[in-house]
Amino acid sequence: MLYQKRRFLLSTWVIAYTLFLQAMPLSPSLAQQEVIQRIPPTAFAGVLVQPKKILQHPGMELLPTELIKLFGEKELGMDLLELESIVFALDPPSDPQMRQPPTFAVIAKFAKPQDIGGNALLNLKKTKFDGVDGYLLEDEVGIAQIDSKTFVMASAAQISKILKTESNSSLLISLFNSDLESPIVTHVTIAPIRDLINQNLPETQSVPLPFQQLLELPKLIDSISYSGNFDNGGMERLKINAVDNEAAVRIVQITDNVLKIGKNFAMSWVANEVEMGDPQYQAALVQYAERIAGKLQTTWQPKVDGQALVYDMSGGGNLGTLGTSGVLIGMLLPAVQQAREAARRAQSMNNMKQFALAIHNYESVYRRFPAQYSVSKEGKPLLSWRVHVLPYMEQQQLYSQFHLDEPWDSEHNIQLVDKMPLFYSNPNVPATDGTTVYQVISGKDTMFEGDKKLVVAEVTDGTSNTAILLELNPENAVIWTQPADWELQTDDPFHGLGDLRPGGFNVGMADGSVRFFSTSIDPEVWAAICTRNGGEVIPYGALDN
Repeated sequence: MLYQKRRFLLSTWVIAYTLFLQAMPLSPSLAQQEVIQRIPPTAFAGVLVQPKKILQHPGMELLPTELIKLFGEKELGMDLLELESIVFALDPPSDPQMRQPPTFAVIAKFAKPQDIGGNALLNLKKTKFDGVDGYLLEDEVGIAQIDSKTFVMASAAQISKILKTESNSSLLISLFNSDLESPIVTHVTIAPIRDLINQNLPETQSVPLPFQQLLELPKLIDSISYSGNFDNGGMERLKINAVDNEAAVRIVQITDNVLKIGKNFAMSWVANEVEMGDPQYQAALVQYAERIAGKLQTTWQPKVDGQALVYDMSGGGNLGTLGTSGVLIGMLLPAVQQAREAARRAQSMNNMKQFALAIHNYESVYRRFPAQYSVSKEGKPLLSWRVHVLPYMEQQQLYSQFHLDEPWDSEHNIQLVDKMPLFYSNPNVPATDGTTVYQVISGKDTMFEGDKKLVVAEVTDGTSNTAILLELNPENAVIWTQPADWELQTDDPFHGLGDLRPGGFNVGMADGSVRFFSTSIDPEVWAAICTRNGGEVIPYGALDN
């Protein structure tokens, strides 16, 4: 029941707030002045917007007004499209430790008479506030109907205060009256909350040295005002009124210093932490970041007039545009990176499946798995298994060019290194020098022990429980024809693994399947999977790691 009460009323103000965010330039109206004069004299901050006139702007043609109108009529008994002006006002928190939120008030003025009705009446208790009709919600929050067109939502005590306020001359009211042209208007006066802010600031020593100067701002600022619209390319203005001329100069110094620090930090982060995986994309991203940082630094150069600092952000450089661009880039980059990584991981798994299939086709012909490498009559390693499976990967023509009785680096064979098949190259490691990160697992009791050729019966742990093929970190790549592979080290079973892609690495199994293993797998379990005849019991789910 309490949830339903909140849903009905809060949805109304959410819609109004949505309109507020889309505000367009409008002329001042009497409705504005009426709601401004109702702001409690104790309020320190407020936001004013005119939703009805916003809807009349051509840019609002695609707004779902039909749904907004229907919702208002069914749930609240009101025509929300007639909402003319609305003010959100805040009183300072009563708790010095700011453990409780500020007291709020919402004052709304409609163009035509309205009455609360619809489904809202099922969940509201009718009452009176100082003789004025209204409705009570939970937590001592109520709605009062001041006249046929004006409503207020606040605590019972705040409603009484507002009902008695027909005009006042507080600093906040003066700020609102000084700018009746802008459709989006926000004002914050610092004096009523200066002590609260100073009491709750962090200790100086706990703030990084370059940012300690920000702790001075509360004592330097008298008020902050923001106004904006999106007409004629967009215009936004931020005005800071300092306590005196000297404070205004100091504010400019602080903002300049912090902007420079912020720019350097942002550029360093983009260059070192955001990995696009493609040098051209990476360079373009850095250029974009430099342009945005430069634009922000230029935009935040105020015009100083005595105690007033005015930041005029007109055209495409306004905060809304920059903020939206930043959010979109922030959302896009991880998505692009994840999509690219998913594609690379899938391509690598496909490459490894081709290797596994070739190994099994070799076994079908010779009834034995290929050796890790071939050897000369004297037992010297000659060519890698990657050469000897070429005929089973539709590469017979390339295989026939090798001198099989010569080592990989002989005068003849070394010339074939540059002819490495495309799928020997991992998509995460573009190879132009004939190197590959695809290597079999070698060593004692593995599937590949030097020139030994195993039969299936020797894989007593089962082919589905035995790993044979890996993708290694880029620094562990080897020439593809070279008889060199990853060797199992029980004291360090993850050496050379886990840096190629986030979270783990692809593994080819002896049954021909390819799985993704997390680097968080138990080292002993991983070592057991790398051997063929240890008799270890693999924990349930380990192969789905």
